[in-house]
Amino acid sequence: MNCSHTRDAAHTQMHWYRQRPGETMTLVVFTAIKEKTESGALTVKDLKPQDSGVCLSLEVRQSPSEIITNPGVNVQIFCSHDKTDYRMMLWYQRSPGDTAMKLIGYLYFKDVKMEDLYIKDFNLSGDLSVNTVKNGSLITLAGQEHNVYLSKEQKVFQSPAELFSKPNALVNLSFTHQIQSYDTILWYQRSAGDTSLKLIGYMSYRNAKVETPFQGHFEVSGDGEKTAHLHILNTRHPEDSGEYFGAASQVSALTFHQSSPLIVKENSEVQIDCSHDDTNLLTMLWYQQRQNSLSMNLIGYTYGQSPPNYEGRVDSVTFEQSPSQIVEEGTEELEINCSYDDTNLPAMLWYQHKESSQSMSLIGFTVLKSEPTYEGQFERNFSIKREDYLKGSLIIHTVNPSDSAVYFCAASTQ
Repeated sequence: MNCSHTRDAAHTQMHWYRQRPGETMTLVVFTAIKEKTESGALTVKDLKPQDSGVCLSLEVRQSPSEIITNPGVNVQIFCSHDKTDYRMMLWYQRSPGDTAMKLIGYLYFKDVKMEDLYIKDFNLSGDLSVNTVKNGSLITLAGQEHNVYLSKEQKVFQSPAELFSKPNALVNLSFTHQIQSYDTILWYQRSAGDTSLKLIGYMSYRNAKVETPFQGHFEVSGDGEKTAHLHILNTRHPEDSGEYFGAASQVSALTFHQSSPLIVKENSEVQIDCSHDDTNLLTMLWYQQRQNSLSMNLIGYTYGQSPPNYEGRVDSVTFEQSPSQIVEEGTEELEINCSYDDTNLPAMLWYQHKESSQSMSLIGFTVLKSEPTYEGQFERNFSIKREDYLKGSLIIHTVNPSDSAVYFCAASTQ
């Protein structure tokens, strides 16, 4: 299948998508080169019935191709084509790091149909009943942000914004912030087609730390209070292709030490050690998080020198928790839901785990439908609700960057 376009020299990427009947569009592959390319081809090898899909050869014009805007501004994107007998125009959204495209809605003649997820924040306009050039537009409503990441006070800066490099080259990225109380700059990698962020390393004051999987190939340098740099020492394709993010943070002074990962034989006895440097924290809790799970299960805990308290079987409870969310700074209320299926666990606990820390902080808990109990530092900005015996939620009020973390719910007998 061949494809060509007539856009300017700034368009150096060509993306190929497949859409099966009744499904959204999925990215198959894309090419990216420094020079302008006007044509390309996709070859399907060893064709099978499951390769059925829609191949589009119609020239579609969309403008503007890129938008940088402030919050609270309406944005309108226009689309047109010359196929006069086409009466439907569909609009899709693809989030950063996601290979799938989500249908926002479509225009059929003059009728607008929006998907439920997008009714509040988007609208469509146009008239496809005419027998001339077809024109339509997508409108994002004021006050919403959709895959636009902004620093409202312009206190963080990352450069360069985009970079094309040959393999085996040295690449340097820089991140600067102007937040006086922040002492740490962290660097993250998001690979193409992956929705998760992986911590590469960070600068805490002038102390550099690179995570084990990235050692030998990445370095960090600079000052966590001002500017830090990420160095990719010997670029590889496609391993190093992706998006890189810098973030500024204020790190707690509490230090934890825990045993390194172990690989042991089945039926062996394993000891995992943990220590910290805050004598005011008398309770030590142990949790288990299984691979590919968002939830953590309490194994047991000790208080001071008292005998340990154990939960039942750690694999006997199924938890369901809200998926990851990216929200605008200043969002008035963010709700995270949790449910589980064991009626013998009346207590629901909520924890916060920041990316730069190996420890988890207890936010608070409820026992059945009693009033929640909060830890001091979380009482002002967090609320815990309990719908019934097996369902509850954590609410974050007036979200700010310091709330960026992974939040876990857990259940206990007391």
